[in-house]
Amino acid sequence: MGHDREGMDDFDPLVQGTFKILISSDNHLGVYDNNPCRENDSFNTFEEILKLAKKEKVDFILLGGDLFHENKPKPSTFQRSMGILQKYCLGSRPVNFEYLGDPKVDFHGQQEPCVNYYNPNMNIDLPIFIIHGNHDDPIGLKKTSVIDHLAAANLLNHFGTVSDLNEITIRPVLLHKDDTYIALYGLGNVKDQRLYRLLKDKKVHFLRPSEEREKWFNIFVIHQNRVKHGATNYIPEAFIPTFIDFVVWGHEHECKPSIDILNNSNDDKFTQVLQPGSSVATALSPGETAVKHAFILTLCRRKFQFQKYPLQTIRPFILDDVLASDILKKKPKDVDHAVEIYLDMRIKQLMREADSKLTGHEDQPIEPLIRVRLLHEDNIESFNHIRYNLKFANKIANQDIVTLNKITGKKTEGTTDMDIGDIQDMIMEADQSIDLGSHVEEIVEKHFRAERRKGEGGNFLHILSERGASEAVRAAAEKNDQEAIKIIIDAQVAKTIEYLSKKQVTEDTIENDIIQFRDSRYANSDKEIEEVRKTLKGRLGKKGKPKADNSFGSDDEDDVMIVSDDAEEESPQAGSSSGRGRGRGRGRGSPAKGRGKSTAAGRGRGGKGGPKMVQTTLPVRVKNKGHSTSVHQFDSGSDS
Repeated sequence: MGHDREGMDDFDPLVQGTFKILISSDNHLGVYDNNPCRENDSFNTFEEILKLAKKEKVDFILLGGDLFHENKPKPSTFQRSMGILQKYCLGSRPVNFEYLGDPKVDFHGQQEPCVNYYNPNMNIDLPIFIIHGNHDDPIGLKKTSVIDHLAAANLLNHFGTVSDLNEITIRPVLLHKDDTYIALYGLGNVKDQRLYRLLKDKKVHFLRPSEEREKWFNIFVIHQNRVKHGATNYIPEAFIPTFIDFVVWGHEHECKPSIDILNNSNDDKFTQVLQPGSSVATALSPGETAVKHAFILTLCRRKFQFQKYPLQTIRPFILDDVLASDILKKKPKDVDHAVEIYLDMRIKQLMREADSKLTGHEDQPIEPLIRVRLLHEDNIESFNHIRYNLKFANKIANQDIVTLNKITGKKTEGTTDMDIGDIQDMIMEADQSIDLGSHVEEIVEKHFRAERRKGEGGNFLHILSERGASEAVRAAAEKNDQEAIKIIIDAQVAKTIEYLSKKQVTEDTIENDIIQFRDSRYANSDKEIEEVRKTLKGRLGKKGKPKADNSFGSDDEDDVMIVSDDAEEESPQAGSSSGRGRGRGRGRGSPAKGRGKSTAAGRGRGGKGGPKMVQTTLPVRVKNKGHSTSVHQFDSGSDS
């Protein structure tokens, strides 16, 4: 397998104390597990990655989130995943680096926290450190991720969980091998809008070793939007702390095999960013067409070398745009026939192009993924692309080969349909009064209130009240109450029926009577919201307690990360904040106390205590602004 190298020219990978770290992300195990043609794709490539790790004798694997495609995978998916991890992670090869932290703090989501290769009952020879993504994030009443099940089986180490979404403190996992020290920071997926807001309000704090900071190589693993999808629906690179040396940026599926350099306000320091991309195509989008890689970071002291390995088991994927206007230039009499003839020729060309991407690996699928976006202007709507796609059954892996994409307005050559980010940006420009940082219930209420003021031309509510609808949405979003909206709808419909039953209504008057009743509730909105909350709280179980939600739905609050826009302001003090928040894991723990000098010891009990930590705010890469003042938990010092 060929690979390219980047890094420092004077680097010697054979020096004692060198770490070798395999990096991957977004493996999405179990994606398309209901499709017999594609159900093996994610597993084949994940196994290829683990084989590469064993062949190159790496010290550990670092995964950037979304190991699984779903947070509740099928039992067969979970069983197969465990089997692969057992096959490659168990063995007799010694682990020659030491863990210096406190597992009760670093892995606090586990009932019996322990770095897995220190467990005397397990023979781990390939440790894995992983954060969760947005697909396998913690769910349910106890906020458990599917990754936690694998961690409980001591097959991997799940770090970077968040227990307080009002203020986030990120503590590093500290690793040591001879003269090389790694501070491994991780932040599991938090909803981008929340993380953006927290960073902006300086409520994300990084703990750093208080002594000999310069000897630590700081790695930060994050799983968030890197590409802008609206005003706050992404994490700007300027929010990355300047003391971070290397960033592994998960979630974005486009593989960027070259390192991006972030310039700091201090010209002597810089941060390097790796975007590994996904190891399997989960959508037929442009970002998935890039060649997919696994990466190995070889690190000694603070020097490193970076190697990229093209993955050999990836299913070939070709995406193409076709303009209907090019097909119809000669004004054919039978438009559908002309389109079909052209597509036959084009798809056969794309299939030959896909064949050129075959590597010869025995586990690489042969049937390609092909997507042709047919861009048109109402002139081929009669073309039955669904029927046409059946022509390539058993030859192309996906069924939705040709899609019709309507061009609206004037379209310049080379452009395609808008994605979600474009649409959100357009909405923001059209109405600057919309505050995407507001709570969702406020947006719902404001929308329907504005529609009601339009009169008959607006899309206002007839039965539900604005307050009722917004309160139901709030309960569903914040408290994971999946029945809240249905319950409020049923209650308000029943209330309206009761009101109408007491009046003599006719077919001619019923609509006016409904509007009259609705307007009377608008006039007394405080009473209305009181009744709604009482209805939601009134659902009692057999023992008089609210019924538990056993559905393991999505998280109850949106998530976010934050750095100061004004780097000269004083940082917030240490300590957890009160108030509700979506807990990820249990408790934040306290900083580990110093344990003195130690050496790499392979297997052993160890792992208690560790270097002292100090809390620091995030220095921002903003021109004409200085570094933030550090707030230290145990002693004073600077961020440098």
